[in-house]
Amino acid sequence: VLLLQVLIRRLRLHARARAKERAEVTSTVAERVGAIRLIRSYGEEGRESARFAAQANRYRKRVIRTQRFSSLTGPITEVFSGFLVILIIWAGTRPELLGLAQPLAPEAIIVFLMAALRLTSPLKTISSFPALMAVALASAERVFEVLDQPSRETDRPGEGAARFEREIVFDAVSFRYGDGDPVLSEVSFTLPRGKVVALVGPSGAGKTTLADLLPRFHDPTGGRILMDSVPLTRLTRGSLRGLMSVVSQDTVLLNDTVFANIAYGSPGATEAQVEAAAEAASAAGFIAQLPDGYQTIVGERGARLSGGQRQRVAIARALLRDPPILILDEATSALDTASERLVQQAIDRLMAERTALVIAHRLATVRDADEIVVLDAGRVVQRGTHDELFRAGGLYRRLYDLQFRDEETTLAAGL
Repeated sequence: VLLLQVLIRRLRLHARARAKERAEVTSTVAERVGAIRLIRSYGEEGRESARFAAQANRYRKRVIRTQRFSSLTGPITEVFSGFLVILIIWAGTRPELLGLAQPLAPEAIIVFLMAALRLTSPLKTISSFPALMAVALASAERVFEVLDQPSRETDRPGEGAARFEREIVFDAVSFRYGDGDPVLSEVSFTLPRGKVVALVGPSGAGKTTLADLLPRFHDPTGGRILMDSVPLTRLTRGSLRGLMSVVSQDTVLLNDTVFANIAYGSPGATEAQVEAAAEAASAAGFIAQLPDGYQTIVGERGARLSGGQRQRVAIARALLRDPPILILDEATSALDTASERLVQQAIDRLMAERTALVIAHRLATVRDADEIVVLDAGRVVQRGTHDELFRAGGLYRRLYDLQFRDEETTLAAGL
């Protein structure tokens, strides 16, 4: 029994290590498959194959060691059974040990031996249970590590449902990740209902972080955001996000049909509603040319569609949901001119009569915004319409002139 306890303890340690290494191998495979174009474009196939082979070999050795310890329970039980047989024969021939006047008859010894041997098989089965449980518990521990993590998005008692009638106010909003440097510092502006506010600025200015605070992906570390005078921290995340749709540059599509991707977030949407949303998003034309139309599988992350097509599917999804608030995160910055024109037309229809917070890389796309907020190093450095900011000079004018000059250079090079 003591030997089995030591064995099970060692087996549990190896089983935990095996579960961890298996998770690492699985994660590596998923990551490298997702980055296959990057790997091929840089000619890193050989190095990545060698790296994976080394990782897989470590996992294989760990599996062998774990199996070796697990397999020892059977031989240990067999040895114990052998000792039991020897003990029965030895004791049966020595009556003084059993308090008898004479040795046991051979037939009595045989009966005891048969009984002992009949116990061997159940004993072997029972002794294997701790080994199986050790492996199972090691895997279960990995699962419970995730399940036991406290949720970062737990609605507190007293938080109510969100309603949006008038305006959203960013009041001296500051934010930092953990103990890092501030990403946003006392950002203030107002987003009235039915208006469009654009966020512009150089990379790293905090535009996306600021937009992430609106659906409460994070909460401000300083200041507050108010919806109709109610702090967002007093509104449930589910009800708040139910008022919004997000269309970003990095469009996320599921490995499902075009129909399912458009209807995502709108349970119960009819075929006619999905088709109307696709038409409004300038997506109906290319969908009709797909092999199976709306039932075409788009592939992992929409790999079978072009960038512009993926964006239009995402816009159709937002149109179908019909939210009062839109968050557009550089939705056209990575597209060619033709695709950008189609997507911009769809975005214009999407923003009609809606409240929109737009993150813009191409400043020409936000010239008609009701207000433009210019961020630099996490602070608001300018606010106003395009014409006001253009005349005032400053960072906005420099960014606009630089971008316009780059576009002229690109156009001249193309000619």
